[in-house]
Amino acid sequence: MNFKFRNVLTPFLLGLAVVACEQKEMEQMSPNAAITAQSTNAATTANLLYEETFEGSSYFPLSGSTLNKTHNVENCETDWTLSSVSSPVFQGSKAARFEIRQGQPLVGSGEKIRSEVTIIKGTEDSRFTKDIWYSFAVYFPSVGFEYDDERDCLNQWYEDGSDETTIRAEKDKVFLEVTPKEGSSSLMKYDLFGSNSGSSSSALSTFNNIPKNQWNEFTFHFIHSEGSDGLIEVFRNGVKIHHITGRNMHLEYPKWKLGLYKSSFLDGSSKHQSRVVYFDNIRVGKTAATLVDMVSGEATGSNTGSTSETGTGTTTDTNTGSTTETETGTTTETETGSTTETETGSTTETETGSTTETETETTTDSNTGSETETTVDSPTDTDAGSETKIKGPKGKGQTKGKAYGRTNKAA
Repeated sequence: MNFKFRNVLTPFLLGLAVVACEQKEMEQMSPNAAITAQSTNAATTANLLYEETFEGSSYFPLSGSTLNKTHNVENCETDWTLSSVSSPVFQGSKAARFEIRQGQPLVGSGEKIRSEVTIIKGTEDSRFTKDIWYSFAVYFPSVGFEYDDERDCLNQWYEDGSDETTIRAEKDKVFLEVTPKEGSSSLMKYDLFGSNSGSSSSALSTFNNIPKNQWNEFTFHFIHSEGSDGLIEVFRNGVKIHHITGRNMHLEYPKWKLGLYKSSFLDGSSKHQSRVVYFDNIRVGKTAATLVDMVSGEATGSNTGSTSETGTGTTTDTNTGSTTETETGTTTETETGSTTETETGSTTETETGSTTETETETTTDSNTGSETETTVDSPTDTDAGSETKIKGPKGKGQTKGKAYGRTNKAA
């Protein structure tokens, strides 16, 4: 009887021991996993000079030793000029909203209409290097950033207010405008929502329109130079769209400003009364930084793109296994004919950018095994003059900053 009882009890006790060992192993593994995640985050942060995600209790601080310490804020004493919002957001729970209006209080001794933040100033920050990275996510609302023949300035690598490298918006296009080559007065324009470029105003007709009400993340890898060794690599949503070599500065290491400046609001030539734009995840990377350090990964905010699919014919799609598919951007897919697709295994597919795919034929695609597929598609307005003190946004932990006046060139 005892022998029979032992035969029943022994497997039960062994089972308890196995479960206990598995539980202990899981408890020991969890801290290691956390440490790995923390180490990865620390490694990324170590390659950054600046990061502002707007997730803290304050933003764009002008003092302290935090990673988001900001060089300067240039705006007027209104809460709406620069504010933190919960919608729309690119990632996390907050983003920054910039607005300028005709008739608002003027900024600086030059009395301009602007709401801009100088993130870093090359001539005053000892961490600044010739080889450096910049990135941000930006959102253009359909109501607030309507078509305008008059130019807006969104980013400036400001030196002295003439022939700077800047980011401009005009006629519903957004483009990078680069310092002219030595002896030239022509600033080359590079479409930021396409791959075209040109130096004349007519080049804008070949550029893509701004995709409104959606977030896009831009990264710029600069080698600042007055000579032939200069470089600007431009990435949109992690995909390289321009490789620009040669002169990209003309005097000194610039200060990097972003926000809104519009000279035509002073002379009344713009038909609009206000301009609004949103920014999120603003970063400056060291020389050692890579694209991975500068991009945010998959956006968690709303309005990250639109997808349209049209199918004509007979389509059979069978998936066996684990499939994860993420699409960010504008995708148009048209299929005509008979298509049979069978996948067995684990498939992970990520698409980011703008893709147009057309198939007209009979296709049979069978995959057995594990497959991983990743597809990533692909002023002149200027500051010049004396300095004056102005306030940042109320209730946001801002201290007074400097405002720089400009001539009717770069801002």
